[in-house]
Amino acid sequence: MKFYCIYKKEDTSVRFLKKAAEERGLKFIGLDPTTYDFTRAIPFSRSDLLYRVKTGSDCASFEKFLINKKVTTFYRTYSRAISTPCNILIYEKENISRPKTIYRLTCDKKLMVKYAKNLGFPLIIKATGGSHGVGIIKVDSLSSLFSITDYLLSKNAADSFVMKEFINTKTSARLIILGNKVIDSIEYIAPEGDFRSNEGSRPTVHIKKFSKTIEKMAIRATQALNIEFAGVDILIDKNGKGYVAEANFPCFFPRAQMLTGKNIAGMMLDYLIKKAKKTS
Repeated sequence: MKFYCIYKKEDTSVRFLKKAAEERGLKFIGLDPTTYDFTRAIPFSRSDLLYRVKTGSDCASFEKFLINKKVTTFYRTYSRAISTPCNILIYEKENISRPKTIYRLTCDKKLMVKYAKNLGFPLIIKATGGSHGVGIIKVDSLSSLFSITDYLLSKNAADSFVMKEFINTKTSARLIILGNKVIDSIEYIAPEGDFRSNEGSRPTVHIKKFSKTIEKMAIRATQALNIEFAGVDILIDKNGKGYVAEANFPCFFPRAQMLTGKNIAGMMLDYLIKKAKKTS
């Protein structure tokens, strides 16, 4: 049994996974898309495990190139493994609570006025694929909305940004889902003067257990994407209502592992090992 791990640079996630693999007697094999020979494919067997550490398009495309119908992953189906779904759109179709979203910017000012009325001010313009709060812009007026979108459209970025309802909260939940369970959870707190709870590489984070309602919401958000592992971010308003911001796969699990002491990397590999044995 081998554990193949896709990454470009060793970081905390990779170190935790390496250690967990060593403790379980698994051979750890790192795969880097920048140095890999694309004239060959790896003949994975059902006893082989594969996980991609990073979210970048190069690593994601590399994973799709490598993956076959036998290798054991956190994807529920092979078709899901080679597709790239629009998370928020799926949540809308599945009626999972999430901020109202407009999926594309437009130069049509009448449409923008209609969108603003639908979302209300303040609203959010968000870059797709961003992390640590980068690319999230809070917009308070039509004049600001027009000037910001005119600039983004001039850069041909209409498909790279979405408009979202602003959820007034100073905290957000990060729940780690494995299979059909919440295995860990932490709370992000926005710094003074900022509305983004996950801003920066060193956010303020606390251990927190969330309500069953929030936990079920996170599990549903993961299942809707046909995956078995995720870090789900949920915004919780002043009334306690949750809104799924996104389910991150892969996700940066070490922040929770270092804070709570739970061996998430070990649980991830144990899950994949058990899944591989079931399908062998």
